[in-house]
Amino acid sequence: MKADHSFLPFYIGFFLLIASGCSNSFLAEVDRIPTQSFNGQVADATTGTPIEGATLYLNETEFRGETDKNGHVDIEHLPEGIYEILILAPGYYNHYENVHLYDGMTNDKERSRFELVSVDSHLNNLPDNPEKAVQVLQERVRTLRRQLSRNDF
Repeated sequence: MKADHSFLPFYIGFFLLIASGCSNSFLAEVDRIPTQSFNGQVADATTGTPIEGATLYLNETEFRGETDKNGHVDIEHLPEGIYEILILAPGYYNHYENVHLYDGMTNDKERSRFELVSVDSHLNNLPDNPEKAVQVLQERVRTLRRQLSRNDF
């Protein structure tokens, strides 16, 4: 006696339809990884002037951004977490800082502000007397070293 396989395509199609429906409902219930936006502004620490063209890197990731003419930078679609950022701008000392991104906030703020110290700021307003100028510069270097050791930058 010969087996009747005429219903086989129907069963295969029915099975695929059920499997497809199950996988779609399963995927709909899987939590999506929450993504965050990093919003910041970079400015000169002495004058408060926005710094255009500063580059922000989120270390050990592929994410980075560049500030606009108002010193603003926005980086989208970041997973929640703690990141070390590096900010580079010509004429300024490199700036490192840890930021915590969660619930649409950066370190409990909607927009973080980062102030960079100008390299030239340490050479301004020196006394005319060369010996006093050297003393002032030495004190500024000591202050910078103390700040760096405390990670104030």
